[in-house]
Amino acid sequence: MKYLIYLLAIILLLGLNAGIFSSFQIKGVMPNLLLLFMVLFSLDRGDSETRDNADFLVIAFLSGLFLDFSSTTFFGSFALAFLLISLVLRLSSRHLLVFEMNWKYYSAALAVSLAALSFFIWFYNLLCFRLGWAAYLLDGKVLRSGYLISLVYNLLLLYPMYLFAESVKRGIAYLSVQFRKIK
Repeated sequence: MKYLIYLLAIILLLGLNAGIFSSFQIKGVMPNLLLLFMVLFSLDRGDSETRDNADFLVIAFLSGLFLDFSSTTFFGSFALAFLLISLVLRLSSRHLLVFEMNWKYYSAALAVSLAALSFFIWFYNLLCFRLGWAAYLLDGKVLRSGYLISLVYNLLLLYPMYLFAESVKRGIAYLSVQFRKIK
């Protein structure tokens, strides 16, 4: 049931990204709501029940897969990038950061994630081009030129996305309690 809710949330965010935010581009750059959603779930320390689950990987894979379907990059670039970024964020939040998560850490994680995403997409496309799998080479200058605008745009939407992610978590917790009562 929770995976269906994750899927619906990802479809809703992709619809917002492709529908509403495509009309509000700043210099050709729009926010990446799926990246924000994935970052927030990857950094979630959770309670004892959700601490060791791999839901963040499911969210990362589905978000990346849907972005692969809707982008012009070589297929798999977003899915692999999201999986790697999500895994690194989860491991760093579990083993490197000993502090409580606050907005400084979320902002820094978002900045690093955006840079890593741009680099990975460029590198993956370069590799696919060199192997003859991709017909065109994606220029790294295009990815770097919109980084600062994308960072500011995504930082502005970080708090609303945090509220959305928390409401998804609360909805899943509520539904799991209701299903336990039925059983």
